[in-house]
Amino acid sequence: MNDKILQLNNNFLTTSGWIKSWELNQCVDQNGNFLPWYNYPVINFLKQRLNSNISVFEFGCGYSTLFYAKYCKKVISIEKTPEWMGKILDIANLNNIFNIKIILNQHNFASNINLLGEKFDLIIIDSIERLKCAVSGCANLNDSGIIILDNSERKSYKKIFGLFAEKSFKEITFSGIGPLRYNLSHTTVFYKTNNIFNL
Repeated sequence: MNDKILQLNNNFLTTSGWIKSWELNQCVDQNGNFLPWYNYPVINFLKQRLNSNISVFEFGCGYSTLFYAKYCKKVISIEKTPEWMGKILDIANLNNIFNIKIILNQHNFASNINLLGEKFDLIIIDSIERLKCAVSGCANLNDSGIIILDNSERKSYKKIFGLFAEKSFKEITFSGIGPLRYNLSHTTVFYKTNNIFNL
């Protein structure tokens, strides 16, 4: 029985790309395609629902930027760290990914989205000032839009759950390991009826 469990674990770690991600020190799948630094259950959930009509805004850029660019119409990210932004842009250029825009902003991080003059279908909260980002995100979300909060297991984010509950959002939380992760992490999807994912 233990041998069978070990074999199943090894198969999953290989087919998910978990081993590959450690070999390359990048968030990738088995074939080297970029993945967000989320858990595998929510990654699989997103792969089944993203499409080329979706506009994405991210609070915090990363491998997720490259992932969303593959499936969605465009991705705009705000980032506070110049070196990290440069790394992601370099990877994007090397891989001919051109439907992304990353804005460097070390001040008024959470409110920068208000200056863009547009609303988004999918908003990702995965950086600093997450409660403020949640407030700004709600104000700039299309009626059918979705908001995703990564690392949602953290106790300090309880107020974010309260905010979305007050605004009548429903939620689904995914848990598991992910690329370049040994520990379990949670990612929560917030949505209303008639949303882009048909939940």
